[in-house]
Amino acid sequence: MLTADQASGQADRLLELAAAEWSRLKLFDQYHRGVQSPPYTPQTATIEFRTLVARATTNLMPMVTGTLVNRLYADGFRPDPTQDANSTAWEWWQANQMDARQKPLYEAVAVYGYAWMMVTDSGSGAPEMSPKSPRTWYCEIADPDDDWPSYAVRRRGENVTLVDDEAFYTLTKPTSSNRWGLVDVEPHGLGVCPFVQYRNAWNIDGHPVGEVERLIPVQDRLNQTVFDLLVAQTFAAAPQKYIAGLVADDDDSLASALAKRVWTLDGADTKVGQLPGADLSHLVSSIDNTLRVYGIISQTPPNYLLGEMVNIAAEALVAADASLAMKVEDRKTLHGESHENMFRLAGVAASEPEIAADVMSEIVWRQTDPRSFAATVDGLTKLASPEGLQVPPDELWTMIPGVTQTTAERWKATREQGDPFIQMMSELERSSGN
Repeated sequence: MLTADQASGQADRLLELAAAEWSRLKLFDQYHRGVQSPPYTPQTATIEFRTLVARATTNLMPMVTGTLVNRLYADGFRPDPTQDANSTAWEWWQANQMDARQKPLYEAVAVYGYAWMMVTDSGSGAPEMSPKSPRTWYCEIADPDDDWPSYAVRRRGENVTLVDDEAFYTLTKPTSSNRWGLVDVEPHGLGVCPFVQYRNAWNIDGHPVGEVERLIPVQDRLNQTVFDLLVAQTFAAAPQKYIAGLVADDDDSLASALAKRVWTLDGADTKVGQLPGADLSHLVSSIDNTLRVYGIISQTPPNYLLGEMVNIAAEALVAADASLAMKVEDRKTLHGESHENMFRLAGVAASEPEIAADVMSEIVWRQTDPRSFAATVDGLTKLASPEGLQVPPDELWTMIPGVTQTTAERWKATREQGDPFIQMMSELERSSGN
């Protein structure tokens, strides 16, 4: 346990580090929400120009993170790859409403590069699992490859919560002192600082890089190109009329003359003409090129960004989706390992040594690939057929789009209850047992 002086000193040290990290993460949050660096404009820009600057922001970052997050859905937790039923620890997941709360966790990981899951003993029933934003909690990890942080800290006004591998420390700063005063110590008995890290990418050199950080330069480029298009579209796209040799008394007289369908002009040297509108095609092509770069960096399919794929075969759509599918599989691997760490820590909190020591556990992910339903079922049927690989059909049910682990288990139970042969064998087994 930390003494009062040690806790105060650690709180000061960690909050100084947290301020720098929270400032870094604030930029990613702003860009994701569309609060971005404005396109370049000269200091002498008019009100019209500044209005176009505000309209030029074309924020695609929520689409990039959304396409990733929407394909991540943990649907089960098997204690052994050879078993169909979920682990009893899955009941803790359900009790903490993680079916819904997992999405904000994955979004925070995509935006900031990492996020946390705090696990604590609730005192009764299931352990408490709570996703935490890295902008709320700062966790210090001695080595980027470590599973558990050394300390975690959160500040709310003049109150600070400090966490280590032994306890939660509540501190407050008295009005007459600049030092944090220790108010309460609550041991948690988990043996580690109870925060599980979820990474967008495993970076052994430092903080994991999120989707937003790598897209900031190309997002700024897109906003600038859209701004250039708006300026050209507003001030040069329409043909411009001119009258040479006409001197109007005032601007109102000139405006009245330009509005007339028939002009009568005095003077033999007066000439009327029209300047052609600007060609905007090169700016449109530049935007398309920037969108393609956006897709390459973010591994987003081109049809998501350009919308040009019409009447394309299902096989072509799957091929275009391959890059995103590989990214999704990578995130499933990373998040799956973090989920398994989280369940083992929950086993410690719930005093369930078997779950705490289980290293064979496996997360089951819902099938969310945008493939043709008929093509998927046809492929699964061939896998189960005698002419195919003869894979047991019930092992393939969860691969059907929209079928959850719970649904597959219900199907299996219904099949076993309704099969007369299985019922007869069950009766024989019971009779032989007597």
